[in-house]
Amino acid sequence: MDNSKAIQYLQTGNEKYSAADYDGAINEYWKAIQENPAFTDAYIARGLAKYALFRYSAAIADFDKALQLSPASAAVLAYRADALQDNGDYKEAMKDYTGAIELEPENYTLYYKRAEAKMNLGKVNTALADYNRAVKLNAADFNLLCDRAFALMQTGKYAEAVNDYTAALNLNDRDAVACKERGHIYYLMQNYPAALADLDRAIALRPAYEAAYRCRADVYKALQNYPAALQNYNKALELKPTDDDALFNRAIVNDLCGNTQAAIADYDKVLIFKPHLPEAFYNRAVLKFSLEDYAAALADFDKAIQIAPDANAYYNRAITKHNLQDYEGSVEDYSHALQLQPNDAGVYEYRGDAYLILGNTTAAKQDYEQALRLNPHNDNLKHKLARLNT
Repeated sequence: MDNSKAIQYLQTGNEKYSAADYDGAINEYWKAIQENPAFTDAYIARGLAKYALFRYSAAIADFDKALQLSPASAAVLAYRADALQDNGDYKEAMKDYTGAIELEPENYTLYYKRAEAKMNLGKVNTALADYNRAVKLNAADFNLLCDRAFALMQTGKYAEAVNDYTAALNLNDRDAVACKERGHIYYLMQNYPAALADLDRAIALRPAYEAAYRCRADVYKALQNYPAALQNYNKALELKPTDDDALFNRAIVNDLCGNTQAAIADYDKVLIFKPHLPEAFYNRAVLKFSLEDYAAALADFDKAIQIAPDANAYYNRAITKHNLQDYEGSVEDYSHALQLQPNDAGVYEYRGDAYLILGNTTAAKQDYEQALRLNPHNDNLKHKLARLNT
């Protein structure tokens, strides 16, 4: 074993690593290990080079070997945890971050990274505990503040999230993403002027920021400024034509503006990207119904109900079938709607109408009476019952 050669290979590998020649570096580290199979630093360096090439499993194997040789290394535990996390093994990553924290309890980045692993596992509340510890150790890390703000937003703590984004922006007021995210939270808080100010700033900093245009469109939609909403949805979709959220919301705004065909066209596109979205089928069905295209509306209501049975969908499909003179099918759908919403007076009344057309006056009378019990001030129902009783 020639350790001087091993060190020389390591140094050459480090030079290649610094020059981003990771394959060349790996080759040099391999030579170092051939000279000294117990050379911990060479395993660590080779693991880092493999990590840089996204070869996470191979990197983990090198970090495993390094930890066999030197078990009490917080740095190597953290390196392996990073590789495990990027490889999707969040539970094992958490274990390594915990081991590293036991060795270096004042290292804020370890708490930060463990919080990220917990977020990836959906453990938002325990992640916040780690974010809090990390911020306590270092309150001047821009990315840490932004990530904690995101976790706070996930738990509905909007005011605290705004505070974190504000602190982050005090560190770097030219970050478009932080401006956009704070604007989004202001939108969720219904503080629309503050939301617009942040989103305007985000777009000024990054004129091609698609998500900021979409969010600003959402704000204008909430303010019922539909022309401005459409303008921003259009810009968002110009930048990202596959944004199904922008398409869905533009469809809603187009409908509100009376642009029925444009709304239908948007729902058509939404269903290309999300072919199992019941809301898109339902909304498109309602629009087709408004155009008296009952057959097409029926097909969309069928699809919406197949994906997600819903009282409103059954109710509207019943009306559609009624207009297509399928009165028995209409009664069946009204009945499904009542199973889901048994106290809907209107559905009882309409089912009664269908029964009456079918000549079932007994069932019609029973439905009218139940509707009147639920809505005793409906004079029209009283007239219908009076006619049946004469």
